Amino acid sequence: MPKNSEFPSLIDTLRQFDSPTVANAVEVFSVRDPVSGYASMELRCQFPDQEPMVGYAVTCTADSTMPGDRRPKRLVDLIDVVDQAPKPVVLVIKYVGQDRGRSCFVGDMFCTWLQKLGGVGVVTDGGFRDRAGIAASASDVPLFAPG
Repeated sequence: MPKNSEFPSLIDTLRQFDSPTVANAVEVFSVRDPVSGYASMELRCQFPDQEPMVGYAVTCTADSTMPGDRRPKRLVDLIDVVDQAPKPVVLVIKYVGQDRGRSCFVGDMFCTWLQKLGGVGVVTDGGFRDRAGIAASASDVPLFAPG
């Protein structure tokens, strides 16, 4: 993995381009099949006035809808992975349970700790809570989620 200082100019350069331009470059250079790699139309930028989000993806799966006391037992592991990852970090959370419409992974406290560890955004197909709290305490953390 690259260290934080190895590619700062690449991150800064990528931040200058919108996502359609990057997508076009991916197609021109045949990085992947041109019909793959798109996010669901349910995914929404929850704070559209923020700067573009660019960073190294840290991915995980989660389920917040299983009955009983099933709070994240591996959250400490996720915190360690984010802390050790190259910066800036974009956290990508994929829901793997049975009722995605009731899921919730992100709130103001979660976004605050992510920001303190060098996180610059969250992308999830699950839910979130406390829009006002996120905007107030972690205002530089873009959030892409269905709702």
